Amino acid sequence: MRKKKLKTLRSQMFYLLLGSLFFELILVVVISTIIGYFVYDKNSKQIIRDDIACVDVEKIVTNDVFTFSKDIIVIDSKGNADYSNLSNNYDMNIIYNIVDDINDGKYENAKSDVFTVDYYYFSYVTSPTTMGDSTVICIRNSKEDSITMIEIVISAALAIIMCSACGYILVLQIINKPINRLQGLTEFVTEMSNISYEKEYIDTGDDEIGVLARAINTLRESFLFLEKRKIEIIQNVGHDLKTPVAVIKTYSEAIEEQIEPLESNAIIQEQCEKLQKKIEQLLIFNKVEYIAKNSLKAVQMKPLIEELVNNYKHVNNKTVFEVDLEDVCFSGLEENYQIVISNIIENGLRYAKKKIRITLRENYLSIYNDGPQIDEYFIENGFKAYEKGKGGKFGLGMSIVSKTLSTFDMHLAVRNEPEGGVSFLITK
Repeated sequence: MRKKKLKTLRSQMFYLLLGSLFFELILVVVISTIIGYFVYDKNSKQIIRDDIACVDVEKIVTNDVFTFSKDIIVIDSKGNADYSNLSNNYDMNIIYNIVDDINDGKYENAKSDVFTVDYYYFSYVTSPTTMGDSTVICIRNSKEDSITMIEIVISAALAIIMCSACGYILVLQIINKPINRLQGLTEFVTEMSNISYEKEYIDTGDDEIGVLARAINTLRESFLFLEKRKIEIIQNVGHDLKTPVAVIKTYSEAIEEQIEPLESNAIIQEQCEKLQKKIEQLLIFNKVEYIAKNSLKAVQMKPLIEELVNNYKHVNNKTVFEVDLEDVCFSGLEENYQIVISNIIENGLRYAKKKIRITLRENYLSIYNDGPQIDEYFIENGFKAYEKGKGGKFGLGMSIVSKTLSTFDMHLAVRNEPEGGVSFLITK
């Protein structure tokens, strides 16, 4: 399957730049059109009104030297064009059509107003003179003005676009650094699993990217710790299972060769039971992680503990159980609490000299044994799977206890008592 190519921030900014420039160009054209229609049109008409207001028809007609500065054309009483100071920029065919229309009385009802024909603005005034009635038409060619205006608009648009482009380039330069940092961080996260989590990502920034980088480094350290713990557990599990398997293998071969009597089957059976128990502990240790919070229930602790105590009384007759139990409930699963308390009691039976004392209260359970006190290292660091100490090695039992109680939002603490012995405390 072909991998989908992701859009980078740079490409998005580039497309944003092009889109913005295009939008600005359209905006300039629209605004210029509006200005041209409402402002320029109004301005041109006002110029014509001002021109026609200062026309002195008598002076223009009787003046031998044509000195009027406005663009005009004079029509005599017969309708002929007598005078004109129009330049070559005017289309005379259109001008003559305008003259004919005035002579025909087309604009008779709107004298001194401003009219438009094509791109010409015009107004006229008729007045009696010594040479008869004469008409003076003031004309303004808006085509040249329009061209000038278009040039101004284009220049303004180009200036705006250039300024905008410079601004966006500056913005791109500003955001280029954090984009590079994010790109580096992404590559690091992608390749993190391939480098055994050993390599650290360095980003000293105090912004959000720096905070994210440090959070990823913290996550990397957690992964590194878990990876090492996994390797240790696998090695210890292999070693732990190796002993009973080796014993079973040795005795089986000895029985087969008739070196050992058939009664040695009891030893093989014992080792098989040990092996089965270790496998069950491994399965429980893994299963605890998948306990759903919404599956937890209120567990009656008093009958559960009483049943376990009755069972363990027959295992070790030398150990006395002292119980002080209130009728309370803990949140969790009954099966898992049986495993938790069983592991603590079994640990106590292994080390207790004479007694185990169990006290149950609301959100509180204490299981005390009068055996030797525990190394402070384990009290401070908690019980980890196959952690080694002065007295040997803890297996998975206490790790299962700690992990299960944590899942149930309960806390496990171990305390060496001043009078001797050890208490395992389970609290909310």
